[in-house]
Amino acid sequence: MRPLVDDVQKLPGFELFAYPRTRLGLAVRGLADKAMTSALLAPLTAKLTQVARTDQDLPEIRTPAA
Repeated sequence: MRPLVDDVQKLPGFELFAYPRTRLGLAVRGLADKAMTSALLAPLTAKLTQVARTDQDLPEIRTPAA
């Protein structure tokens, strides 16, 4: 799973969108978020953000001893 996350974080413009530095940047990201989750674009967003199935097992998560 980590390689997929690393690849996504290297996409051009990811940092500008994920971490806006200005009020305008926040407003643009908010508008984009609303558009992507709107009833009109939600099916397309779901298809574009779907993660492919893989046979790779997820890592075991260790919980701290109580």
